[in-house]
Amino acid sequence: MENRRSIDTRCRVLRVFSLLAAAAVMIAFLTTAGGIFVKGIPEFTSGLFSYIYTERNFSLFPSLIGTFYMTAGVLLIAAPLGGITGLWLSGFSLEDRTYRIISTLIDCLNGMPSILYGLYGFLFFVVFMGIGYSLLSGILVLIILILPMIIRISEKAFRSVFCMYRETGEALGISRVSMLRHVVVPQAFPDITAGIILSAARISGSAAALLYTSGTVAQIPGSLMDSGRTLAVHVYLLSSEDTEGGSVYAAMVILVLITGILNELAFYIIGRRKHE
Repeated sequence: MENRRSIDTRCRVLRVFSLLAAAAVMIAFLTTAGGIFVKGIPEFTSGLFSYIYTERNFSLFPSLIGTFYMTAGVLLIAAPLGGITGLWLSGFSLEDRTYRIISTLIDCLNGMPSILYGLYGFLFFVVFMGIGYSLLSGILVLIILILPMIIRISEKAFRSVFCMYRETGEALGISRVSMLRHVVVPQAFPDITAGIILSAARISGSAAALLYTSGTVAQIPGSLMDSGRTLAVHVYLLSSEDTEGGSVYAAMVILVLITGILNELAFYIIGRRKHE
């Protein structure tokens, strides 16, 4: 009885601390986001969405287009490559030595600061390969940055489906190809989609890796070899360029909305999947 009471007391204490921590995070988020919206919304003008950036309008339209190009280019390659790699890893046993080595490397890449990816991209893509500050350099370095995340999410999705349906499929005599095509991929697709959307949110908010690769030119890239800036880079640069400080808050409002909508969409897909 005493042990049970002790466990119950500890659970209550942990629950209280968890609620307090969650409340503190929520208050900090609401305070920060509220301040951004209060200062940023009054700065919304027609010049803020002008086609051409100038030192007067601080237009974020070229950065929005640059963010779209960057995200689309990265996901076009990283999504299928990460999904296929996750499917391949899901076929390994968790105790397999090869799997443990590959898994450790993926986790190390996933935990590296984005600034290190930026320095690597600068030294390899910009300098060594001679691509220069360009949209292509930014896409290549973000592919490397985002791949571990997509691989991990895809592997987890495929592995959970395999655990649920593998024995049933084998008992029914279904071939592996049919199993993958008609059961595994359709069942894992919603979770993988949610992971790709979360990856898009991370790409939209990445700045450090792009400062050294895609450059900071405030224009709409005409090709993969042109330099350009994303919205996150735009916010970073405005914080030092805009002396009045109003335009940077307006850009932050758009960035918060984009990342927030993408995250909520991903959580909606995950929640809907759990209730099916």
